[in-house]
Amino acid sequence: VSNNIVALYHSINIKTVFVSSKFLGQLDVLDKNNASVVSLRNSGILIESSDDDDNLLDKVIKSLISLPSSVSVMYLLLTDACNLACDYCFIENQIPKDKNRIFMSVELVKKSVDFFTKAIRRHQKNFENKKTIIFYGGEPLMNKNVFMEAVRYIVDLKREGVLPKLLSINLVSNGLFFTPELADFVYEHSVNVSISLDGDEVANNLHRRDFNGEPVFDCVMEKIKLLKSKGISVGISCTINEETIKKQNEIIEFLIDRVGVKSLGFNILARGHSIKLKDICFTLTN
Repeated sequence: VSNNIVALYHSINIKTVFVSSKFLGQLDVLDKNNASVVSLRNSGILIESSDDDDNLLDKVIKSLISLPSSVSVMYLLLTDACNLACDYCFIENQIPKDKNRIFMSVELVKKSVDFFTKAIRRHQKNFENKKTIIFYGGEPLMNKNVFMEAVRYIVDLKREGVLPKLLSINLVSNGLFFTPELADFVYEHSVNVSISLDGDEVANNLHRRDFNGEPVFDCVMEKIKLLKSKGISVGISCTINEETIKKQNEIIEFLIDRVGVKSLGFNILARGHSIKLKDICFTLTN
């Protein structure tokens, strides 16, 4: 916290205790009946053995399991790798350049789906309520084979009644890896597709570029055209930032009238100053 004060945080019971650096340095030699030591022990910061934390964790898990199930959405981050270098990316810009990228395995995806299944089946009265599994990244289609295997697995579980019939499968992608064959697969398995696009050519190319700094608008539009030709109703995931918010009406009109999307999702990105929500409110009318 400062040169003289240290924050001790307990990640299980969510308690924080502030102590002086001097006190922390003397902790090993202080009497166990010291008032401050007793306070740390009562808050769970100081423990006699790792069993104390294990027992506390078991209590927390059991208390959460007993609560009514409110789980309705699961994100599967198939990879943190991406084929674009958007300058506002909250993932890409936080990863060291020399870090190896992570790709989920088929086994891990299936374990995750099974865990989600158990979570939503704990309360049968809510089981058939709408649930959603979202494939996300990075760019999830950089792990295409695992994506396809996961979709097949989810569809099989729905068919068998293990997952609810109303469960929807969503994919958020920049779209650039779509081929006619992959588009057919997505259509045949009823996957909802949301493509990342920040508006018209000027708005999109402002921040969304490849690793060579080249704009990608034309390529993305070609992929949207491909998806629509296969009967897929394309949604758009649009990032609103401090520049593009100035032309919000033009962006919305372009996406609806020119691109012909049926659904829009907006991500708000603010750098250096806040953006008021009322500034980007809009109404769609038939």
